[in-house]
Amino acid sequence: IFNKENELVDTWLRGYEEGGWSGGQFARTKNISHVFDLYFKDNQATSISQNLKVVYTVAVPDTKLKLNRYAQQAINQLTSRYDETLYNSFLDVWGTHITVSNKVGGMTEQQVQFKKCLLDATDFTDSMSLSSLEMNLKQDLVAERPCIQHYYWQRRRKLVDHRIGGDVLMINDAVKWEQTIVFAPALLSIVKYIPWYNLIQNGTIKNNLERAIKTRVQQMTLARQQEAEQIRVTRANMQLEAKVIYGYFINGIMNYIVNDDTIILNGSDQCRAELIIIN
Repeated sequence: IFNKENELVDTWLRGYEEGGWSGGQFARTKNISHVFDLYFKDNQATSISQNLKVVYTVAVPDTKLKLNRYAQQAINQLTSRYDETLYNSFLDVWGTHITVSNKVGGMTEQQVQFKKCLLDATDFTDSMSLSSLEMNLKQDLVAERPCIQHYYWQRRRKLVDHRIGGDVLMINDAVKWEQTIVFAPALLSIVKYIPWYNLIQNGTIKNNLERAIKTRVQQMTLARQQEAEQIRVTRANMQLEAKVIYGYFINGIMNYIVNDDTIILNGSDQCRAELIIIN
């Protein structure tokens, strides 16, 4: 469950730092602005649920690591003198890392979007606990006939609901689908990957390639920080339409609720400094 765009983007950052990668909706990185616009812009949150059926794990021992002739030919084109354009062209074609251990099989996956207020109870609105939301998400994902709460069902929207690997057209029979996975397995996750320069024998070219990869990662990090700042500015300046609701309590019990006018809430950057409350 992701409440903010940074939490989802951090999934890819952790994967990079730990030397692994998840599949499905996590397989392709998205820039933080794209993630914000798609999943979080209107005070929303999102969840990604995966149920993996691993058939086998493919692993290449360190002693067996060897470049094929096409990769070796590409490496041979790299020069001892560092040429940024040349090395970037190599990364554009061959990437920055090589996978050495992968999980293969099938996966059922769902991505659900919901308003963040789903978890926030007030005197006027209901909510559900985090554990209850997690239970409903799990039911939605794995149960053939999911038993979910009506409150959750009314307030969630499925963005993704599919299978990966096997006969993906068998959406209504999980047992039969699982039997087809072995005939058409898919890449589920990357358990381990290593940078290209680990396989380079020439010390100078190895250092050049390491430099090119680190430069690219630093550029991506800087771009992500700039996008995150832009989103902060957007949040601080956005206007939200709100409904004024008030109720009457008698002896500690709410007897009735009154809906009043609609108001416009300005962002924090439009408030006077003395009005800003920092949580």
